Amino acid sequence: MGDSVGIDFSNHVTFQSGIKTKSGSSTISDSLGNLLFYCYGYDYYLEQQAYFRSGIVKNKNHQTMQNGDSLTAEWYHDITIIPKSVTDSTFYIFCAGVSRDYGLYYSIVDLKQNNGLGAVVQKNIQLDTFPVCDGITAIKHGNGNDWWLIFQKASRSAADSSDEYFIYPVDSSGIGTKITQHIGGYRIDDGGDLSFNFIGSQMIYTSWRGLIEVFDFDRNTANISNPIIIEPGLYSNPFPYYFSAVFSPNGRYLYVTSNQSVNHQSSILYQYDLTASNISASRILIGSFSYPTAMCEMEVGPDKRIYISGYEIQYGYPYPDTLHTNVTDNLSVINSPDSLGFACDFQPFSFYLGGNRGAIGLPNNPDYALGPLDTITAIHEIKNIVQEQNTLKIFYHQQWDIAFINADKLKGKKYAFTVFDITGKLIFKEEGNLTSQYFTKDLSMQSFAQGVYIVKLQTEKEKLSTKFVK
Repeated sequence: MGDSVGIDFSNHVTFQSGIKTKSGSSTISDSLGNLLFYCYGYDYYLEQQAYFRSGIVKNKNHQTMQNGDSLTAEWYHDITIIPKSVTDSTFYIFCAGVSRDYGLYYSIVDLKQNNGLGAVVQKNIQLDTFPVCDGITAIKHGNGNDWWLIFQKASRSAADSSDEYFIYPVDSSGIGTKITQHIGGYRIDDGGDLSFNFIGSQMIYTSWRGLIEVFDFDRNTANISNPIIIEPGLYSNPFPYYFSAVFSPNGRYLYVTSNQSVNHQSSILYQYDLTASNISASRILIGSFSYPTAMCEMEVGPDKRIYISGYEIQYGYPYPDTLHTNVTDNLSVINSPDSLGFACDFQPFSFYLGGNRGAIGLPNNPDYALGPLDTITAIHEIKNIVQEQNTLKIFYHQQWDIAFINADKLKGKKYAFTVFDITGKLIFKEEGNLTSQYFTKDLSMQSFAQGVYIVKLQTEKEKLSTKFVK
């Protein structure tokens, strides 16, 4: 991201990449973490006072890929990569035309070309012609192989306001027929952010004009349901400019960055508790900065920390070559995002970028490691695994080798948490006191063999159990 920034999360080492942009990007590696290619948009208007297509694709050697120039990409959450299939060497790059070259576009990368360095074999194929809202995203189908691409139409007036969500199925046969859903609040915006929780069961949308709403999402059918408006959108300035939103790894907390006016006079980081009876009232101010510093894009890293980009507004972009500040040279980090309030450990500008410089955008990557909802042991969709009053939920993340366990509506004050293998052997036990009606546990599975595990949570008031597969 940014100006030449690269991060290898296997060892938290930074390196110099071939990217140069203030805007969004997307990156894909193989299952071992070896870089395959990346792409990004750059707004050349700042340098040449003339708009033209400026998206770039770089290969694993940080060189512009064959035919990898002039993609339609210019904003912050407007570009993402989707593999055609888990076994194929071809990839789709989807781009949103927000303020020029209106529409949704895709290009195709074939990594078999040029001895594995790849080539863009088809470019800027238009799927839709209307202005697309900044904020496209993707999530794996419940089968663990195919994909759903989700986006919205941009709206710039009350007469053009929209409650539509558009979804394209993507699989090994190609891009399927578009699905349209009318749901949630009406939007008057062309800037926003869409993201999913770590099991793909909930989706959050934030807009520059102040709308925050969360939905349930069915990965098998792509059905969006149960909208909850956390903050209503506004029709007149000053807008809060909600720029980015992410779920905490356990799905309980929502983090949102806000730049409080069109000139970003105040930049704010909020936390919301999605289990609260009044989510809006649960909002906690975690951090704030005054002009000329802005907190912008957020993403959850493979280490389960949340990383936040910063922007030096007064200098514009591209930055002067000699400019190096605390804001340009570091990312901010939320080290414990599953914790309430200041216990989340927000550390501004604490991750050094190795002498390279960040800007507004971060990689707009879907969760490539997200597995299927069903397994060979016939465990059903995550929300249907729950037994005994729908209160105990487990999601196993294969890449991280961690089981995320959550329970709510608990009445007891003490708990005993146990894990058994399929033979009934006790594998893990933990006891403690409950300080609320919620229980959450991130259980490392690195020492566990592959197989089926039974999990039990017992208090003085209830006995809950379910199972999952490593």
